[in-house]
Amino acid sequence: MNGNLSPQENFEWTSGPLTPDEARAALQSNQDPNALVMCRGYGDDDENFTELVWDDDFELDFRDSISYPEFQLWIRRKAIGTP
Repeated sequence: MNGNLSPQENFEWTSGPLTPDEARAALQSNQDPNALVMCRGYGDDDENFTELVWDDDFELDFRDSISYPEFQLWIRRKAIGTP
């Protein structure tokens, strides 16, 4: 986990919520520093999204919808050409 971020900090939420399986697969295969798999509810923080990092979060129970109610994919704005 690299900490809490908001979309305004150079990243943009790119799609609807990811399913737990999509989040796990994206996190496991992600080699792009411009793409972040984000989780709401990590560490009892129900308001903010936290970046997930495979090396730290591979044992996360992605299907625990009470502890981890939402996953998203964020892309760095400069990577998609947004100012």
